[in-house]
Amino acid sequence: MPDSSPGSFPTAPPAVIVLAAGRGSRFTGDGHKLLQPFGATDGTVLEHSIANAVSTGLPVVLVTLSRLCDDRTPLGVETRVTLPEEGETGIGVSIAAGVRAARTAGGWLILPGDMPLVRPETIVRVAAALHSGGTARALHRGLPGHPVAFARKHYRHLVGLREDVGARDLLASHPPQLIETEDAGTTLDIDTVADLDRLRNLDLTPPGFTLTECMMQDLRHRSS
Repeated sequence: MPDSSPGSFPTAPPAVIVLAAGRGSRFTGDGHKLLQPFGATDGTVLEHSIANAVSTGLPVVLVTLSRLCDDRTPLGVETRVTLPEEGETGIGVSIAAGVRAARTAGGWLILPGDMPLVRPETIVRVAAALHSGGTARALHRGLPGHPVAFARKHYRHLVGLREDVGARDLLASHPPQLIETEDAGTTLDIDTVADLDRLRNLDLTPPGFTLTECMMQDLRHRSS
């Protein structure tokens, strides 16, 4: 069945698409970068990124590979899309798969799984900017970051992405509303072992924010 047009979508909140299907080829440590322990809890890099997305209360879609996530869908994740280990790869493919899986959402926020320090309130602020019907992204001290958000009118363009450049062309033709934030996590990702060590030593968690106990129980079960 062909994809419906954006105009036929019901009114709905935007979905957060957590991208976790990259090869992580620049990471030379033991195991995949997304599976590295992170933070004061038992969680991994990816689990912290998922937890931050889930904490927003928005629908969450996880796009991943089978070797990065067991058969259980993480607690709070509405939809999980598992891409084949062998086949077409790239951030464009992951974005297209996530948007297609959340086709009834009121828009989409793209959050890379290797950015575990993005605050939930930042994601919510960027999501709110989609009321204007365009694109939006976080901006920290002059540096563009994530999440990057797209209104539902961009559905057809997003599900057609195939290149590793992601939605760069779409952002060039539809400049995003920049949401200024003091959240440094919006510009901090993990590509290398040095990146991981640096982020582990940062304390950017706002006062009072912790992963919920029920979520951490789920993470412990999945890692056991």
